Amino acid sequence: MNGELQALRARVDELEARERERSAAMAKARHEIGNALSIAQASIEGMLDGVVPITDPRLNRLRQILAAVSDAMYELTAEPTEAGETPPG
Repeated sequence: MNGELQALRARVDELEARERERSAAMAKARHEIGNALSIAQASIEGMLDGVVPITDPRLNRLRQILAAVSDAMYELTAEPTEAGETPPG
């Protein structure tokens, strides 16, 4: 029984560590996505206000930023095996 309790405690510790890692990764991803969207939004607002010239390179950069955000969002919402992680268990 004592061995089973130790194994259970070890599993709980492992799951708590995984959750801390997942939480940290999610916080980092939210920060990175938020930064990218803020840059895109500021650029678009500047263009609409006439402060930033609308040029093909700027529009292409905005498209790249939004594509990267889209990819990141997909990775965050993908099933664990799709995101390259091993499912818990």
